[in-house]
Amino acid sequence: MLTSTAVMVEESTARRILASRELARRHLVDYQIYMRKKYLPSRHHWLVGGYLEQVAEYIRTKGKSGIGRLLIMEPPRHGKSEQASIGFPGWLLGNNPDLRIIVTSYGLDLAADFSKKVREDVASEKYANLFGQRSSVETAVELSTDSRSMKAWDLAAPHRGGMIASGVGGGITGKGADLLIVDDPFKNRAEADSPDHRDAVWEWWTSTAYTRLEDGGAVVGSLTHWNADDWAGRLIKMMTNDPKSDQWTVVCLPAIWEVEEIPKGKTFAEWQRMQALNGVWVTETDMLGREPGLALWPGKY
Repeated sequence: MLTSTAVMVEESTARRILASRELARRHLVDYQIYMRKKYLPSRHHWLVGGYLEQVAEYIRTKGKSGIGRLLIMEPPRHGKSEQASIGFPGWLLGNNPDLRIIVTSYGLDLAADFSKKVREDVASEKYANLFGQRSSVETAVELSTDSRSMKAWDLAAPHRGGMIASGVGGGITGKGADLLIVDDPFKNRAEADSPDHRDAVWEWWTSTAYTRLEDGGAVVGSLTHWNADDWAGRLIKMMTNDPKSDQWTVVCLPAIWEVEEIPKGKTFAEWQRMQALNGVWVTETDMLGREPGLALWPGKY
């Protein structure tokens, strides 16, 4: 027979578990913490998570509010793929199980790995506690028993959502995308520095990837900005040149924050526009409020 103290401890534990699940349903980073015991977010993950939640709002409202075009620019190995290409799709499908998501990267194998990890999350017991049969949701979000592929899979009926993986440069078959993720379209600086490779990526973007986007759909670019004329650089130049083109919200988080040197006689706004016309994104202050010389993820790098 349990003592009153033991009962109180059990009740307190149960309340904490329920609270953590509710937070995980509401917020992306809390979802990532819930799904991965070893996930330890840094300040920039919380910042980016807030922007991604605004993308979810854009999709939910069909473009009436939120952010529809988001560029996340970070150095390599700072957790951008874990957040934008794995955590975000899983969390988004749990809350919006009729959405179609396409994830792309420089190679099909990498994009398929992202898709595989999201699929594994959706099929997990933890996910079921949040959005599946073990939860209190009206209609459980579960993996379709017919979905055996890691590259293309669906949620179980009555939901219509699912995920497709594609390599940059390849064709994208199947349904359109309510969310299109472009994760590092260039493998490294050598690829980004190749004019032919940059042109090939841009051709794929304009002729294949962008055409898959549904009305009211959103795009998230998550990448290292290697070259001023790479995919992100061209998008920055385009939106600066043409106010009628897609206007992107840019989250630029350099590895080390350094104050921008503005030429004499120029305001920051003038200098920012000049740089943007060259495919470079600069900010007057750091988005995290860092002092000059401070690292983006000091606990790791």
